[in-house]
Amino acid sequence: MSTTLIIGNASGAPGDTVNVDFTLNPILDSIASMQFDLVFSALLESGIIIPGIILTTASKTLAVNPVGKILRVIIFGLNQTAIAAGLLMTAQFKINPSAFPGPLAVSITNVVYSDPSGVSIAPGPTTDGIITVTSPTPISTVPSFSKLGYTFAQRNAGTQEVAINWIGADTKARSQIVKVPIYSIVFHDPATDTFHVMPLRDFVDATWQLVDVYFNGG
Repeated sequence: MSTTLIIGNASGAPGDTVNVDFTLNPILDSIASMQFDLVFSALLESGIIIPGIILTTASKTLAVNPVGKILRVIIFGLNQTAIAAGLLMTAQFKINPSAFPGPLAVSITNVVYSDPSGVSIAPGPTTDGIITVTSPTPISTVPSFSKLGYTFAQRNAGTQEVAINWIGADTKARSQIVKVPIYSIVFHDPATDTFHVMPLRDFVDATWQLVDVYFNGG
């Protein structure tokens, strides 16, 4: 049996930073140094990489060199101590805020192992990791509050709807249900006494009054 190198899985919402563990199992091999290339989705931004307990115990150094969009990881030491099985390292990744829900791959290529004498050891199987981008958690209601005289009464998690109650220019009670996705702005148009929902990036009419901005559900 040959050495295995396994990348763990993680999950987070857009904009989150997640930790991914890498586990080494030398099986019957005696590995004193190694290197590999870390490849990951363009929607992930690499952060710090922390050596695991098996590297600190063996007094090994972990170096990371960017090669284009790939990270080359080199593990070595000024000794002939073999690396045991266990947590090799933990890598941090930040999920792009614009990432849609779904899987983002993290993988390893070009693996090289050497024994204490510097002799190359044939690499064994590697297991890719998956960072799952989750959707921001919706909420079913929002607390009762009033902004510019408009009261937000209810939000439905499934349909992303909000019931807005207010007193119109004719002093009559009004109510309107609008669909408010996350990262959007609610405006009131005094000319028609109606509400409009716009994505943050879109242009809006300058005569509309800003009512509320929705981030991650409220």
